[in-house]
Amino acid sequence: MKEQMKIEQPEIFKPKIEFVIDEDQDFGIFKYYWNKDGWTRNSVVKYLNEELKSGKITKEEGLVLAKKSLHDFYNNNYEELLAGKEEVVSKWQKVEPSFYSKVDQLLHHWPWPKGEYKGIATTAGSFPRNIRRKEFAFPAIDKTNMSNLVIAHEMLHFIVYDYLEKKFKLKPSESGDKDNSFWQFTENFNNILENSDYWKEFVNDRKSPPKIACQEQHAEMKKLWDSGITKIDDLVEKILIKK
Repeated sequence: MKEQMKIEQPEIFKPKIEFVIDEDQDFGIFKYYWNKDGWTRNSVVKYLNEELKSGKITKEEGLVLAKKSLHDFYNNNYEELLAGKEEVVSKWQKVEPSFYSKVDQLLHHWPWPKGEYKGIATTAGSFPRNIRRKEFAFPAIDKTNMSNLVIAHEMLHFIVYDYLEKKFKLKPSESGDKDNSFWQFTENFNNILENSDYWKEFVNDRKSPPKIACQEQHAEMKKLWDSGITKIDDLVEKILIKK
């Protein structure tokens, strides 16, 4: 009997996240929120925002003070930041295989968008992401044990955006767009998952409410989910395609 030849299967791309500590990129996150509306969970920026509202400082002066505060924090706590990053990486590596397996099931083995994925440590307490650059923020020092929730949330955005745009030919949007229903759908899909048993290993028993701007669509999606319509394609058809 002839020996059968083994056919090697191509390796399936799964992103390996580069986790970085970078003071300048962290300040970019502060600057984004400061220029947007001053909102952040960071106590220094909260204080500066109050000073701004009372007229004691200008917007430009507040940004200078925030930069100095951040620089001092990095100088005085760099070893703690390094240890914090290593803890975040270690916790993510424990759940990473399960995360990719669950996403494969959710999205019918849709391929991950190719590219370099980067997590940027931030002390801002807020965690933006950039779909095009495949970058997101994560808690630099994870005192509340939410890093896996943040990473899973942002990583899911990258592939769901790709899935909706390429499979359904839908136009991506962000929160500030006039028609942001696409963005709302991705946030609501994440939120419903995060409050389900399917996603519980990533959320550390946290229950999170929907974003205020997404509540109307969320109520519609949650009703469908609770009725047994849980597949993403069915939800897309009923929430986005019907428009």
